[in-house]
Amino acid sequence: MSIIKVLPENLINQIAAGEVVERPASVVKELLENSIDAGATSIILEINGAGDELIKITDNGHGMDQEDAKLAFERHATSKIGSQEDLFNIRTMGFRGEAIASIASVSIMNMQTKRKEDKTGTRIETIAGSIESINECGCNDGTSIEVKNLFFNTPARKKYLKSLSSEYISILKLFQGIALINKSIHFKLVHDGKIVADYPKTDSMIERIGDVLGKHTSENCIPIFYESGEISIEGFIGKPELARKGARHQYLYVNERPITHSVFSYALAESYHSLLMDGKKPFFVINISINPNLIDVNVHPRKLEIRFLNQSQLFSILGRAAQKTLEKNVLMPSFTIHEETNTNSQESSSSQVSAPLIFDYSRPAGINKYSYKKENEKEPSMMPIAQIAKSYILAENQEGLVLIDQHAAHERVRFEELMNELEKASPQKQQLLLPLTVELSTLECEIFEQYSETFLKLGFEIELFGKNTFIVHSVPSVISGENIEQTILSVISDLSDEKQTRAIKDPQERVVEYMACRSAIKFGKDLSTYEMLNLIRQLDTLKRPYTCPHGRPSMIKLSFDELEKRFKRK
Repeated sequence: MSIIKVLPENLINQIAAGEVVERPASVVKELLENSIDAGATSIILEINGAGDELIKITDNGHGMDQEDAKLAFERHATSKIGSQEDLFNIRTMGFRGEAIASIASVSIMNMQTKRKEDKTGTRIETIAGSIESINECGCNDGTSIEVKNLFFNTPARKKYLKSLSSEYISILKLFQGIALINKSIHFKLVHDGKIVADYPKTDSMIERIGDVLGKHTSENCIPIFYESGEISIEGFIGKPELARKGARHQYLYVNERPITHSVFSYALAESYHSLLMDGKKPFFVINISINPNLIDVNVHPRKLEIRFLNQSQLFSILGRAAQKTLEKNVLMPSFTIHEETNTNSQESSSSQVSAPLIFDYSRPAGINKYSYKKENEKEPSMMPIAQIAKSYILAENQEGLVLIDQHAAHERVRFEELMNELEKASPQKQQLLLPLTVELSTLECEIFEQYSETFLKLGFEIELFGKNTFIVHSVPSVISGENIEQTILSVISDLSDEKQTRAIKDPQERVVEYMACRSAIKFGKDLSTYEMLNLIRQLDTLKRPYTCPHGRPSMIKLSFDELEKRFKRK
């Protein structure tokens, strides 16, 4: 007697459903993709509960005649591919031809569909994949599909669904991701009879981002674009202030197909080098247009992943495109009165003061843009007005007021200076008139030995003198005016106490980052007008002056437009 059995059709469909229909959001994804492929310009999604009670999608797409509507419930029946060549040149969202059959096998499904040229439509009712009735009906052009009692005949699968709120949030997240990239389609989401999202069709991607994710997000996006040969990249990346923990705010598409790809997400995150705080990930909405022959979308049952013919090339292109975009745009966050201040800081306590802010109005206000101007020197981007609490510089430019964190700003300046020295074959050194003796503990000696090569590359000349004693003969020129002993001891202390979250950073860069922090202007230091202006001029030479190396903002702006609104002049 044979032990190998041919499975019955209903069991085959349920197994296929397990691959395609993992949860209610999986049903929504498959049906939305079908509506998009049908050329719909309006799609309404209705959800009851978490989608296990009801999922209904109504579109105004091409619709089907009765014969095609019936075939749609057959496994591997599709209008989107017909040959092996088609499988490697896919330009539609769906193509496997198993979604309708798989979803129907684990639910009660009703479909109404009508082509524009037909006088009547077709209604098909199924239970657990079995067609119960096929009738003519009156209906609008397009297709409407109702999925009721999802997993009613597979209770084991239903048992593993998450809470109602978790399943609904998954649907909402997916709905937003699809609506973002398909801006020419009017999307509407109705949950338990209430309209929760209504996104009119538009020609503007930034307008769609504002509709879906909010005005604050759209106002802090910057466009990214790249085009060469068979690859183009288009979309928006967020200013550092839009960075969040997790990847929920990252939207990546390939030929307008939503995908998850940790390697490409990493490439984009790396382009923000030192602009983000630890643990934060950048916001982006990016579509990669690529020749379908260079990708394989048939590697995941739910089409969530894609295999690329030349992944490393695309990784480099993405990173460079994002880096150039960040460097040529103003990343300064805007200040609004109602915003709460984020008091979390990556800075060490030594660079902070806990005393209350005392405003100093003694600074001269009559500074013009030619003050302290050297011959052939460019005009500064802004002029200092005053120093506040010996910690912040209040400046003015053509757009409004700018508040500069003097420590964070100078830390960025120092970081860039030291990184430049690190990259040189012969860094600029300053010989000390009198060699400096520094005594370290055993632990500090071990840490110094670990990073001694980096200290040497930066311009330090340090030799061992005794068991735990070192003699410093020269230092990098950019920090020659600082307390060298305190700077070295503080950097070594930082390296010994650093959190595990920073362990992935390049070891040389960690030394530079800590050295920049320890040698930068501190909070509480009184600055002259010339010193404030000089710091602004230094910031003007940087490509990324808007954050410190830890990712904290170094400056925020308050526009004249915002001031006029606050004073009710607008």
